[in-house]
Amino acid sequence: MDAGISPGQSPAPQDFAQIFRLIGGYRISQALRVAVELGIPDHLAAGPRHCDDLATTTGSHAPTLYRLLRFLAGAGLLDETSPKQFALTPLGSTLRADIPASICPVVRLWLSESHWQSWSHLLHSVQTGQHAFDHAHGTGVFDYLREDAELSAIFNATMTTSSARLANALLKHYDFHGIGRIVDIGGGHGFTLTTILADHPTMQGVLFDLPDVVAGASLEAIGGTNRCEIIGGSFFETVPADADAYILKQIIHDWDDDQSLAILRNVRVQCQDMLGFC
Repeated sequence: MDAGISPGQSPAPQDFAQIFRLIGGYRISQALRVAVELGIPDHLAAGPRHCDDLATTTGSHAPTLYRLLRFLAGAGLLDETSPKQFALTPLGSTLRADIPASICPVVRLWLSESHWQSWSHLLHSVQTGQHAFDHAHGTGVFDYLREDAELSAIFNATMTTSSARLANALLKHYDFHGIGRIVDIGGGHGFTLTTILADHPTMQGVLFDLPDVVAGASLEAIGGTNRCEIIGGSFFETVPADADAYILKQIIHDWDDDQSLAILRNVRVQCQDMLGFC
């Protein structure tokens, strides 16, 4: 880490260059979003294509699209292999929608209008301690998702792709042997639970999330009706009983301390009942 600047010392030219890159980071973020929304990475999956061809395919203005593609090339996502001919780089390939653990849903969620607007209210959060999303939209993020089916689908896809990136590491570093019945709390559409059950053929599983979320889950995809149960409910009220283990992956960080404690207390109640102590 660089030492602190001395009194009276001026920033070096490279410091100004770096701060300008940081200030302009939003431009790369928005360029990524446009590329994903137009499906540019998918259109380039089979190999290089000419800008004019991509413009026709995506219904875009060719000269402006060319500027976008060159910008993305400068960011390392594309390679202009010949004049106006572009190919994906390995970095850009992470944005393809058809690969395992694609980052595509994350781009669509994090850079959606609703999330983008909430970040513009960061100053309000810092000054008041209140949630920027609530301030920007007049409601919490999960209530907002219930009213926006398209964004909710993107959110669920983001959770699934996140689980896909973590699943193998989870199996590698945690020993699930000896667990007969496991509950995945806030488990979305069940990717994590599916991965665990597939690695432990005698284990039973319970997928628990809000009713409108688990409505999109498939018993057959998770483990079959003889191995898994899907339950809709709120972890602020209760969680399923009679389990040997409970998973909360990427759950607690979404809530403040009091709400997090409420979730954990509900889990503790079921653990106490299972173990027979107060």
